[in-house]
This record gives sequence, structure tokens and C-alpha cells, in this order.
Amino acid sequence: MLAGASRRSFLQMSLTAVGVALTPRWIAAQPLLADSTTKIIPGHGPLGAKSDLAAYHDMLSTVREKVAVLKKQGLSEQETAAKKPTAEFDAQWGKGFMSADVFTGIVYRTV
Repeated sequence: MLAGASRRSFLQMSLTAVGVALTPRWIAAQPLLADSTTKIIPGHGPLGAKSDLAAYHDMLSTVREKVAVLKKQGLSEQETAAKKPTAEFDAQWGKGFMSADVFTGIVYRTV
């Protein structure tokens, strides 16, 4: 199975695919795409397993939910990023080419 992210980066896929990748339906489908024998081949980084896909799913769904709430409250993209909705994931997922603020902005524009 090929995946567009690694265990080190928020999201490493073409920005044209981001709108689809951050929809609730796509996020919910991620854990269903693998079983205990599936090998995840990320765009960058080491091979992953179903548990890595589950962690990726949890990060995406949590950040999307937090950003959606902040946007619904009327916060701008910059104000939303300042609230650090990715903070609990930054240590694990914020080590790639995309900063947490850039990722938050992408999420903001897709909710």
C-alpha cells in the first residue's frame, strides 16, 4: 500500500489531493485499508504498518475536528494556526518539510 505521508510529517502529498485527503469520509476509510500483514510504503521514511496508519488517521481526524470548530467560531486561518490545533502531534508529525502552521492552513482551507 502506498501512502502520501511518513511517520515524521503532517502531510506529504500533492496539494491537489489534499482537499480529498482531508474529507471525513476519506479519513474514516484509512483504518479499513490495511490488515495486520499490510506494509505501508510512505512517500518518505521507513515502511509502516496498520498501527502507523491508525496513528495517521487519529492525527488527521483530531486536527480536522479542532480546526473545523475554530473556523466555525469565526477565527481566521492565522488565528486558527495561532491556537496550535496540532500541538499534541507536533513532536511526532512535525518533523517533515511542512510546518504545523502550514498544515493547519491547508486543513483550514478544506473544512
